[in-house]
Amino acid sequence: MSMQPPSELSNISPPIHTTHRNDRTLLTLIIQLLCRLFRPLLNRPTHTTATQIHGSPPLRPHKNILKACIVTSRLISTIYIYDIHPHINPPNAPETVKGPSEDPNAKPNSPTLNPKKRLYYIPGSSWQSPPSPHHWKLLASLSHSLYPSISVSLISAPLAPRNPAPVAFPMLMGMYRELLEEAHKSGESIILAGDSSGATLALGVVLETLRMDEEALRESRLAEESREDRSWGGIACAKEVILISPSVDLTRSNPSICSVAHLDPFLTPAVIQSTAETWYAGLDPVDPRISPLFADISLLRKAGVKIHGVIGGYDILTPDSRLFKEKCTEEGVVGKWLEWERQMHCFPLTGVYGVREGRESVRWIVDVLKG
Repeated sequence: MSMQPPSELSNISPPIHTTHRNDRTLLTLIIQLLCRLFRPLLNRPTHTTATQIHGSPPLRPHKNILKACIVTSRLISTIYIYDIHPHINPPNAPETVKGPSEDPNAKPNSPTLNPKKRLYYIPGSSWQSPPSPHHWKLLASLSHSLYPSISVSLISAPLAPRNPAPVAFPMLMGMYRELLEEAHKSGESIILAGDSSGATLALGVVLETLRMDEEALRESRLAEESREDRSWGGIACAKEVILISPSVDLTRSNPSICSVAHLDPFLTPAVIQSTAETWYAGLDPVDPRISPLFADISLLRKAGVKIHGVIGGYDILTPDSRLFKEKCTEEGVVGKWLEWERQMHCFPLTGVYGVREGRESVRWIVDVLKG
């Protein structure tokens, strides 16, 4: 039996490259202590008119974002999307938002010139709250950092409990299909991203679309060909997915959740169980559409989809994220991950308030997207 020389073995790179960090600033420690103190309030769903709407709620961007960006809206399938563009001529640039009542089907008046990539971001909210001010600020920052090669857009996902997974997920699938068609016509590539529940939605629609398309291929004439030897067949799909503190297993059955619970200043096992049940609303929690950990991860490799992730060690959702990353590694899925110990759930969002770990994790995301 022949074996590769050690020199050759040492040159084989794993498909997933992980950056490990363990530092924590005093400011982050203080924020974590405050989050622990006000945890019941922070985990309370935000009740606004957006949460009462059937389908995708129209949004009003945070006022501060309009000082740095132009925001326009459009309706894709049944979902509102907000395109965020940096002011390129601040003195003359308008600071108004084209709301849904004006012309939801209008194409964005984008200052970016033929971007080669479009980043679509789904904000996390435990599936129940509209985007927070720090979501808008994060996307404003990304729009400036990624300009002009990558445009940035926010997806207004339908919110539970009015729109649980059986209602909302098909809407998001329809939106994603239409975005893929637009990208194919314009020669652009799509990146999906999100934090927490938004990351779960982004990953779920990509995996479910790939599953459905492969099933259609299997039923077509391509069924006679070897699945391993043929190409993906030209199926359109997002080229990259960015996951920030995703929730990939809604069964909440991982025993490591309780092991990490005393470290997490923000989430508790009871909170994530309650929000998951509100979201899946009768679906089996192992359904891969809502729990991507149970999906066929090999579909990502076959389609050439890169999976990138940012996770913190003080987050009870991280044990499941690590299991998902291991499955990606086993299946040969390519991606880059940032694992930062002693950081809490969705810590990159703290960057908009000057927290070093948040700023540096966002800079890491930008570098990955530009790479």
